[in-house]
Amino acid sequence: MPAAILARMLGVHIKVAVQWQQASGGDWAAYAADVSRRNGVTETE
Repeated sequence: MPAAILARMLGVHIKVAVQWQQASGGDWAAYAADVSRRNGVTETE
């Protein structure tokens, strides 16, 4: 999803959305895995 659309949908500044997009590396599968690890969910659950 483009950062501009994400920023508008979530009500955050465009720079924040760009940082999130860069942090995700554009690889949503890797991003989702990282988020799930931060929430205490393991791959075996």
